Amino acid sequence: MVDHVQLILDEIGKVNANVLILGDRMAGVEKRLSAVDQRLDGVEKHLTVVDERLDRMGKRLDGTEDSVKGLNKRLSDVQITLDEVTNRNITIIAEGHLDLTRKLDEALRVENEKEIMRIRLNLLADDVRKLKERNGEPA
Repeated sequence: MVDHVQLILDEIGKVNANVLILGDRMAGVEKRLSAVDQRLDGVEKHLTVVDERLDRMGKRLDGTEDSVKGLNKRLSDVQITLDEVTNRNITIIAEGHLDLTRKLDEALRVENEKEIMRIRLNLLADDVRKLKERNGEPA
């Protein structure tokens, strides 16, 4: 029976040695887990910063989208004004200019005819004077 007790004590010693080895290994695993946990905390902090930046960028993009919508509205208003008002006004002015040009051409034609008539009259008057001089009549 002593042999059995000794075998049991030897087995208990082996189990105790294994438990100590497992305890040491567990301590190493705990250290490594602690290091991983610290690294994960750092990653989490970094992700929080990234998330905050993304939120700020999202807000800025929202503001930019609103600005672009406002600019598109203003551009559309300007385009409508150009199409409906300015282009029509240019057409009206062009038509008026054409009318004025026609009237000026007519007035100049009449003035040119008057000028030609005056020149002819002066030539005829000179011819009459010359004829009178030839005939001995006073001019």
